[in-house]
Amino acid sequence: MRAPVRTATILLAASLLYCSLSPTERQLDRADDLYTRGDLDGAAEIYSGVLESAPDHARALHGMGVVHYTRRDYARALTFFDRAVEHSPDHAAYRLQRGDTLLRMQRFDGAIEEYEAVIRLDPGRVRAYYSIGIAYYNARDYGNAVRWLKRYLEVAPRADNRERVEELIHSLREWS
Repeated sequence: MRAPVRTATILLAASLLYCSLSPTERQLDRADDLYTRGDLDGAAEIYSGVLESAPDHARALHGMGVVHYTRRDYARALTFFDRAVEHSPDHAAYRLQRGDTLLRMQRFDGAIEEYEAVIRLDPGRVRAYYSIGIAYYNARDYGNAVRWLKRYLEVAPRADNRERVEELIHSLREWS
């Protein structure tokens, strides 16, 4: 008897939480859902609609950036991530995505700065350690690449890519 009561309570709480969201937040949830399902055009349409009425909405800016990043339009993605970070400079996920975009654009110094900011804001965001190591690797600064990749393995001891990262560290030691 207890399980149905608990389930009903959880559903009611979720329903109340959803109802307490603003119409804009509900739209953004819908856009995020469409993006997750691969409907980039549908997601972009909703993000654009939100930005028409609220041009500085950081979450909508980030969403548009993600859509363009997924489409590999990195220059356009960066303009949206720049604005999202401008309006929410302490949002680690926005900065991580901006760093990823800069890395794809081979702007390694900028990517490194963003990943450092992410680590300052959220030291538990382990992908930033890996990404900064890869940025240094691509910048051919192998000493710092090794340092950050080793740090990544310290903060993520069970990383799925551990073996590949260890191999990379080993090969980089020969170069540095």
